[in-house]
Amino acid sequence: MTRAVKLTWLIITLNILIATIMILVMFGVSGFMETIILWPTILLLGILGLYISGFYVAQKMDKEINIKHQKTYLIGIPGLLTILIIGTFIGSTMGFIQFGISEIGKNHLSEVIFDYYIKLYFWVFFFGIIPTLITGFILGKLIKNHI
Repeated sequence: MTRAVKLTWLIITLNILIATIMILVMFGVSGFMETIILWPTILLLGILGLYISGFYVAQKMDKEINIKHQKTYLIGIPGLLTILIIGTFIGSTMGFIQFGISEIGKNHLSEVIFDYYIKLYFWVFFFGIIPTLITGFILGKLIKNHI
């Protein structure tokens, strides 16, 4: 495993901790526990998707920064956003499979897709964009500086 992958996984872990703290502050321990109890598979697959996509995106970021000498912030920020998009998609898909498919008969497919994909992306990016931008910038610098 490359240094860039380890750094990316560290930043992913940091972002998960930030998200956990945000949920705890907004909804308290009971809201946090309710989320974990209601959606364990969705959360686990979404987090797994973050780390798996992080493995591949980190290698690409490392090449772009250290071999092609691209600007670190032009690689770190979009790279981390890509990881967030992929992880969210995987979690959303699991939610759609677990709960959304059964709603298709009751609601239009477009409404179900909106509920299980668009809404989730909105909330993930609404609360996660600032931490992702900051940590993406830091990640690019860490990959470049070999710290």
